[in-house]
Amino acid sequence: MAKRWTLLLAVSLLAVLGCDRNKGVTHGIDTQVRAGATAVNLTQVADFDWDRLFVFGPYSYPEGMCKDLGFSSRECSAAALKDVDEGDFLLVFLTDGTITHRETFSRLKGNFDRGCLGKAIPRADARLAIDRSEGGVVYLVCRR
Repeated sequence: MAKRWTLLLAVSLLAVLGCDRNKGVTHGIDTQVRAGATAVNLTQVADFDWDRLFVFGPYSYPEGMCKDLGFSSRECSAAALKDVDEGDFLLVFLTDGTITHRETFSRLKGNFDRGCLGKAIPRADARLAIDRSEGGVVYLVCRR
């Protein structure tokens, strides 16, 4: 019985430690915003393989996103993209034209400015300025 409890404790500990290692891009951005940073380098918070990022705003729909991504109808269907809700942004990371990661970013954490939306952001240019308005709203601003 003691061995069973020891094994259960070890598995639980590994699960907790494993979950804590990679909390996602949203968590990384939010952590930097809360720390008072003036910019966020997405190459540091997106610790997986990617060469381009697309940010899609609220109310974006799959057909429009696929057009921006340069996907054919077949590729679009395989990507299984969904409409973006009004309270979210969708971050889509690609490597050589293939989606490697996608993640929802809540507008409660911040808003991407229009200059970021629906266009390819190369990994080398993925440093976003953090602009805080008087009302406390956070804007993530792409290079122009």
